Amino acid sequence: MSAHGTKAKFQLALKDFETKWRQLQETWDDPASRALNTRYIEPLHDRVRQAISALEKIAEAQAAAKRECSSGEY
Repeated sequence: MSAHGTKAKFQLALKDFETKWRQLQETWDDPASRALNTRYIEPLHDRVRQAISALEKIAEAQAAAKRECSSGEY
């Protein structure tokens, strides 16, 4: 799978996760849920965003390499 396809899957999974987490927070709002959010959810969210950013850079590099190879400019 390409970096672009992987990025799309990450974005979709993150969106789905965020939606489900917000729904859960509507009924579960106590010190334990806030601690879970601070300790695990927020760092996970940040790491997934970093992975998406890295995949964007990889996709750009792949596209540039493909253009260079197809144009004969090595």
